[in-house]
Amino acid sequence: LLEYMEAARPIVATRVGGIPHMVDHEKQSLMIDPRDPEGLAQAIGELLRSPDRAKEMGRCAQERWQRDNDFGAMVKSFEQLYEELLQKKDQRRAGEHEGL
Repeated sequence: LLEYMEAARPIVATRVGGIPHMVDHEKQSLMIDPRDPEGLAQAIGELLRSPDRAKEMGRCAQERWQRDNDFGAMVKSFEQLYEELLQKKDQRRAGEHEGL
């Protein structure tokens, strides 16, 4: 799924596990129920009949992948987390020293 998102490919996926949280139905994918071969065939046929829609869904999926997997944003998020933890640790230590 992630590889298709990165490659800007339209996605047909089943509503199982974490997949519904990774892509939005009708925006980045067509979601079908598990064990629904007719629904699978309909979804694939819909994308084949509407290449512009399929291309747009792929583009939206790629944008979401880029947003969710931006390395710089992840690093910044970890830096902020570490800074907050260090501040809390320093505050806790300062409180311990005041009680002495």
